[in-house]
Amino acid sequence: MYTFDVNLVSDLHKDAYGFRPDASFWATFAAFNPDQKQALWDSLIADLNRSIEKDEADQKAAIVEFEDRVDNLMHDGTTRKAVVQWLMSHVFDASADVDAGLFEYLNGLPFGYLSKMGYV
Repeated sequence: MYTFDVNLVSDLHKDAYGFRPDASFWATFAAFNPDQKQALWDSLIADLNRSIEKDEADQKAAIVEFEDRVDNLMHDGTTRKAVVQWLMSHVFDASADVDAGLFEYLNGLPFGYLSKMGYV
């Protein structure tokens, strides 16, 4: 039984590697028989799973690094929220609206982390 979907190969490739396949990939893929296409599909799925695991590990490490940074900036009478707000205002132009999602992205944090932790 085949589970590959020709309509989703490009999306799967992008999710696994961060970019869409090039013309040479498509030429090779078009020449494959169904068994070879399934093997390639299975390989893309395995690579995607490894990519997801790496992203999760990277985000966990980024959380530890970020929280250590917050800890190091804490002093008497300061709240964690105030420290995070200070960090955000110094990463961006202080006159601009600070975008928490962009701040999270630039620091490798999972999307929504600052909100989940009550920092914004």
